[in-house]
Amino acid sequence: MLLAAETRPAGGAALGEVALATGIGAALTAALLGLVWAHRTRRSTVLTTVGNKLGSATGVPAWVALPTILTTVSLLVALLGMLWDIALHIGVGRDEGPLANPAHFLILFGLFGVFAGGILACAMPLDEKPGPAAVRFVRG
Repeated sequence: MLLAAETRPAGGAALGEVALATGIGAALTAALLGLVWAHRTRRSTVLTTVGNKLGSATGVPAWVALPTILTTVSLLVALLGMLWDIALHIGVGRDEGPLANPAHFLILFGLFGVFAGGILACAMPLDEKPGPAAVRFVRG
């Protein structure tokens, strides 16, 4: 006779954890948008400097190198978090929310890095003439 294994219900995340994760995401997004604004208005050269160093090492333009490397590293971090999280779920079972185990932090920061890479890919080019496949976001 087989005994039914008791499983915990999925339930939901604690509201405090959801608020904390949302706050961290909002703060990181505000910092990213502030950096992009400073770059686009030429008040900061941080993105250009880092992009130029990465570009000289990889042989591609700065506006390609930085977003590509950031996205690649971020995907690897998210992948590591996902594999760790799967192992934890197999061994321990379900967890209680978005910040319930350390693997979730790797996943969340990795996904934010992918988001940041996409934003930087759109925002970094300053003086280059758009190619034939470019999409205009604003007039002017």
